[in-house]
Amino acid sequence: MENNKNVFEILMDKVSEKTMENSTVSETDYVKDGLLYCGKCHTQKQTVVNFLGVEKIQYCMCRCETEAVEREEQLIRQSEYDRETEVLRDKAFPLCRDFSPSLPPRDDMRKWTFASDNNSNPEIMQMAKEYANNFSECFREGFGFLFYGNIGSGKSYVSACIANALVEKRYPVLMTTIANIKSDIQSTQAVYDSLNRLALLIIDDLATESDSDYTGEIVFSVINNRISAGLPLIITTNLTKEELANPNDVRYKRLFSRIKSRCLPVKFNGSDQRRKIAEDTYTKMSKILNLKGVIRK
Repeated sequence: MENNKNVFEILMDKVSEKTMENSTVSETDYVKDGLLYCGKCHTQKQTVVNFLGVEKIQYCMCRCETEAVEREEQLIRQSEYDRETEVLRDKAFPLCRDFSPSLPPRDDMRKWTFASDNNSNPEIMQMAKEYANNFSECFREGFGFLFYGNIGSGKSYVSACIANALVEKRYPVLMTTIANIKSDIQSTQAVYDSLNRLALLIIDDLATESDSDYTGEIVFSVINNRISAGLPLIITTNLTKEELANPNDVRYKRLFSRIKSRCLPVKFNGSDQRRKIAEDTYTKMSKILNLKGVIRK
C-alpha cells in the first residue's frame, strides 16, 4: 500500500510538472479556498487529487490556458493540413508545378476555383459544385463527365475547379493530357496502376494528341482501364456532338460509346474566354505602350 502511495505521488508530481509547462502564475491570480485561481478567467489553476487517502494539490490549466493550448494545436494541425494539401495540389497539376512561379495567375490551374469563377457558365458551374460536394457517392458509382464544346468555352476551367475542390477534401487527383501521360510512360502497366490509384483522373483536350497507333493504344488503355475499374473520369474535348457520335476512326466510336456509359456528356456553349483575355491584354498594353491609332491585325 505504501509503495502504491509513493508511486502515486511520483506520478502526480510528474503530471504537475508537465502542466506547469503550459501554466504561468500572473500577479492577478488569487487564492480561494486554499487553491490558486486565474485572475483572468476565474477558473482553478490548482486542484485537489485524492488517492488511497493521500491528498495532493496539483497544478492544472485554467480555462484560458486550455483554450490557448487548443488554439496552438489547431494552428499546428491547420499548418500541416495546408502543407499536405499543397503537395496534393502540385501533384494534381504537374504542368503548372513545373512552370511555377513564372506562370501568370490566370494560367495557373491551381488557382482555378469555384470562388474565382466569373459566372459565365452558372448552370454548369452549379452542376460541378454538386459533383464535388457529392463526390463520395459519384466515386462509388464511377460517375464522371464528358465536357465538349468550343475552344476556350470553360471546359478546362470547370474541370480544374472540381479538381481543386477535391484536393481540399484530400482526394488524390490528376489533371493531365494524353501527351503528358505518353511522355511519362516508362513501364506501361506501372503508369496505368498509378492512374488507377487516383480518386479522379481528368484528361484535358482529348483528340488533340498526335494521331498514331501508339498514341491511340495509350488513349484506349488509359480510359478502358479506368472505366473497367469503376473509377471516375472527366474528359474535355473540342470535338462537336456530331464528331463524338461519328468519329473518323472506328476505334474512337467504340471508345466514346464506352465513355458515355459512365460520363455525363455536357455541352459548353460559352464564348471564347481566351479571346476575352487576349482583348484585356491588348487594352492593357495599349495603355502602357501608348498605342493610340494602332490597328490590330
